Amino acid sequence: MTKVIVVGAGAAGLKAASDLLDVGLQVDLIEARDRLGGRAFTDTSMGVPIDLGCQWLHDAPDNPWVVEAKRLKIKTFKQVKDDFYFDPADLSVARSKECRKRVESLEGQIESALTNDHTDSAAANAVTSAKLASGDPWYPVAEARVAGLEESAELSEFSAIDHHAEDVELPYEFEPSYGNGHNYLPHGGYGALIEAYGKDLIARHGDKGTKRLSVFLARQVTQVHRASNALTVKSQKVSGGSALQFKPRAVLLAVPTSIIAAQKLKFVPPLPLATSRAFAKLPLGHFKKVALQFTHDIFSVESYATKISLEKLEELRKTFPKVQKDDEVWPLPPSKSKHTWKFISNLHGKNVVVGFVGGALAKQLEQESDNAVIQHALDRLTTTLGPVLGPHVKGMYAKRAVVSRWDTDPWSLGAYSYTAPGGKGARSHLYQQPMSDELIFFAGEALWQNSYGTAHGAYYTGAAAAAAMLEALGY
Repeated sequence: MTKVIVVGAGAAGLKAASDLLDVGLQVDLIEARDRLGGRAFTDTSMGVPIDLGCQWLHDAPDNPWVVEAKRLKIKTFKQVKDDFYFDPADLSVARSKECRKRVESLEGQIESALTNDHTDSAAANAVTSAKLASGDPWYPVAEARVAGLEESAELSEFSAIDHHAEDVELPYEFEPSYGNGHNYLPHGGYGALIEAYGKDLIARHGDKGTKRLSVFLARQVTQVHRASNALTVKSQKVSGGSALQFKPRAVLLAVPTSIIAAQKLKFVPPLPLATSRAFAKLPLGHFKKVALQFTHDIFSVESYATKISLEKLEELRKTFPKVQKDDEVWPLPPSKSKHTWKFISNLHGKNVVVGFVGGALAKQLEQESDNAVIQHALDRLTTTLGPVLGPHVKGMYAKRAVVSRWDTDPWSLGAYSYTAPGGKGARSHLYQQPMSDELIFFAGEALWQNSYGTAHGAYYTGAAAAAAMLEALGY
């Protein structure tokens, strides 16, 4: 029986392992973390499912994870939300709508500048050339919606070429949807869904199933050695101790590009220059979530009924936006600041507010303690809700929070991928399996041209890499 190795038990690795097992191969699945899911992880420490990694089933219902959820009998639901733009000086519905139109206009101008730039230079160059109204107080929000909170990087860090990914013709097509669907949410969390997918795989093919799947958790692959048409995969227990060597017929590496670029996984002999360069040109950016639990819904005027004057309460009841659970709130950044936050209100109706930051601000906050990050979020919420409601926000904080830390996670070294300037063709180079003749294959969200940075993009690349491996092995 042919034995192969899949390194990485995230969305891409699990899908690849599933496809390889389906045709009868024996698979050793090796994962450095002590859990399945990779950058998909649902935290339940506050009694509410908080996805610290991927959260939305984009492009649903065509998203393959929606199909997998149905197979696993995990319910999904369409996200119904509205966006609100909060100017602390005027927290009225009318002002929110006015600010929303301004942000959407600015965002459209930035997107247009990038779409019209077919160079492989920094996105900032195209935006600068377009001479946009960057002095507008809402401009940082529009920019963050295109850069930090979308690419997990600043305009100066990623290439405009990523906005032309759909122009690349790819092999192993799976008829995916490209942004024409809706966002769905899985009950229990996206991380929990992918973990359930992995556990189902183990149940069907592990010791109590076909016995063709062996899973090694908390084991780091340190080296892939190739010589005389033979592969040797070296690994070590993360906590120290036993080293194991594997002699697979082929190996599929579904690890973040940052891990290979940082040479935490070495190749002997080294990777070809073009392949090594492709990994280096697909770094992982910075993205942080802060989930805060409150005693009341801080975006509901009624939560302040006993805290403010009756006159102010009645006024706000007439003018304050009707923010519902899971809506998005975009605060006006402080004067002369590009620091943009986004908040999800009353997550799942459980009085949890989730703050999002990306790019330079996320990188900065990664250097600070959890308590400091929480304080930053509380300060921004206090400012966002203005001089009447804001002073009461911290008093409703239940002193329970969760903070994501993907930058310092040794098995990711960042959030999700972007193409650095000069990186044109990096995604397609890796996706087209440049080392298939040596039976080494690659998968992961960074390789998917259109929906990079997503779990369904990772799923497609896992399927494509498995198909390429099977073809090379003569299946």
